[in-house]
Amino acid sequence: MSRGVAVNQIARLSGLRRFPPGEEARRELVNALVAVCPSEQGAERLVSEILEDCDECPTPAGLRHWARRRYTAEAAASASRSAAGCRSCDGVGWVIVRKLVHVTGVGEYPATGADPCPKCNPITGRGGRP
Repeated sequence: MSRGVAVNQIARLSGLRRFPPGEEARRELVNALVAVCPSEQGAERLVSEILEDCDECPTPAGLRHWARRRYTAEAAASASRSAAGCRSCDGVGWVIVRKLVHVTGVGEYPATGADPCPKCNPITGRGGRP
């Protein structure tokens, strides 16, 4: 998601009480939105939910909390809608990945983890939508 889209989405919150008047504080909200919403559609849905349910503008931490709560609920719903035959993740929504990680002072080493499934995980902004 582009920063321009994030700026526009955060501007939609300007009618809420406690919307930050300062540029730096608004920039932190933009940074939080970019960090938690990889897609433009996800950002728009998240901000729309906040506008529907809140009278006050969330802090950056509050925005991240909203996103976690939303994506947790979406992931649960997606798991029930997800095709059990997804060839990437078998319907789990996550794929196992192996990456080379660099840690300053330690060097590089291989690490194993999980990434959102590129085909059906709602965090990616693709798949799992009715």
